[in-house]
Amino acid sequence: MLKFFDISQDTTAFPWAKRTPYAGLPAVGTVAVALLIGYLAGHEAAGAIAAGAAYTIGFAVFHETLASRMLSMAMVTLGIGSATLAGSIAADWTWAVLLVAMLAAANFGLLSSVSATAGWIG
Repeated sequence: MLKFFDISQDTTAFPWAKRTPYAGLPAVGTVAVALLIGYLAGHEAAGAIAAGAAYTIGFAVFHETLASRMLSMAMVTLGIGSATLAGSIAADWTWAVLLVAMLAAANFGLLSSVSATAGWIG
């Protein structure tokens, strides 16, 4: 049985001295902007979806591909956009959705074996 002491041991083992809270602030702003635009446009669900993508893309602050945060963000944006397009095209057919999901899983598996950053982008 998991005890509170076990959880606190895990939490205190985290290297808190290496945290970078200010690096993530731009990502928080983009999530808020996406939610606000969705609300003002009357499309709250679309704003929430855009905020979810902005949240994911915001993690590029902590992953640098080819020594560039902007390149990481661009690659993740292209990945999310292409996955959304493929899912939207396949949505009418169950077999196509399964095929797209299998291809996405294989892509993630291959990229994860390259590096942690490549897996995150995948």
